[in-house]
Amino acid sequence: MGVKVGHKYDYEIGLRTYLPLRIKHMDNSNPLKRPIVAPAPNPLAQYYRRPGTYLELPSKGKFYSIAPKVSDTNELAIYPMTAKDELALKNPDALLNGEALKQVIASVCPDIANVNEIPAPDIDAILVAMRMTSYGDDMSLNVNHNCAKSEGNSQHVTVGLGGVLATIKEIPDDVGNVMLGSGVRVMLKPYTLEAQSKLLRVQFTSMRQLQAAEANEKVTIDEKADIANRGYDQLVILSQEILAQSITTVILPDGVEVTNAAHIADWVKNLDRASADRLDQELKRFGEYGITRTLKIKCDYCGEDFTTDMLFDPTSFFASGS
Repeated sequence: MGVKVGHKYDYEIGLRTYLPLRIKHMDNSNPLKRPIVAPAPNPLAQYYRRPGTYLELPSKGKFYSIAPKVSDTNELAIYPMTAKDELALKNPDALLNGEALKQVIASVCPDIANVNEIPAPDIDAILVAMRMTSYGDDMSLNVNHNCAKSEGNSQHVTVGLGGVLATIKEIPDDVGNVMLGSGVRVMLKPYTLEAQSKLLRVQFTSMRQLQAAEANEKVTIDEKADIANRGYDQLVILSQEILAQSITTVILPDGVEVTNAAHIADWVKNLDRASADRLDQELKRFGEYGITRTLKIKCDYCGEDFTTDMLFDPTSFFASGS
């Protein structure tokens, strides 16, 4: 065929191998210059989960360092939970330390860049919306009126979650603006999901330590008291930390604005009791907005109307959905 053929001798194998001499002309071009073949699109992509509902956040997207992506009508897309999300909500330890809830909210609200920043009024609204879009509008509850005729028995009621979401009240702009007696003005933001998770973790750890101490007969009463005191001290320190993190700006009487987090934290540690109480009181005002947690119910036993609070503890709030 006109192809010159040479040979080489493999001393280990003892075989003579014939190779085309043209192999020296092998293409050694840079493989990085070769065209990149894009992976074929997944034909199932069109069947991925879609938003189940849209929610107008009580915060209106404020208090986030990166505002959530919303629709043209300023509503956040809420997706149904996946099977993985449901499993996460069945992990007691992960729920008690707050990590499971953050994981699930990140899944159902992918348009929120950092779920740690979600303000408290938005959290409850998101929980209701994600339960509704995952399990339907109706949610069953057992409530107690504790009247004489009920004899301690509970009654079954069905709550329409769409109606609960319809009660959302937006946070007014003037909430979180406090003038202290010293002439210092403080600008506040609501507690965040991360702050709530930190509190849960400290409470969870303290509870575990106390339970372990109670189960150990060798632990003395004084040692148990020491464990309880340490837990209390941790909560006090964490409360101050969370209060400092809820302050966005401190405006001095001469108009100077202080936003340095370290300076604000030191100031909070040295606040007088009246000023600290005033800030706590203002922070609680944020809890007046968002969804209405109070349900009005007619007692099946005595016929009287009574009210009960709707609890948003994930360990029970999602338990009856599946």
